[in-house]
Amino acid sequence: GFTASSLDVLNSEFMRGGALHFHGTQPGSVINQGTILTGPGGVTLIGGMVVNEGTIVSEGGNVSLIVGEDVTLTAAGTYVQADMETLVSGIS
Repeated sequence: GFTASSLDVLNSEFMRGGALHFHGTQPGSVINQGTILTGPGGVTLIGGMVVNEGTIVSEGGNVSLIVGEDVTLTAAGTYVQADMETLVSGIS
């Protein structure tokens, strides 16, 4: 799956996995102008404004575009942080 957010989440929550509480009093925007393709994990975009000008496909997962300042994702799972080498190569 793939989650992108302009809100804050505590490092300890992220590292623990499970429910994540995203929050922020001045949330920015999340804008997709490309293609997001995932397997069964789904796609979640969270921000003060969320815009999809591209394509989002999740094979077997949900696609969620969430606008707000206080959001909790309760889906169980493991969260993996990509390293800089992976991000620089354009693979996520």
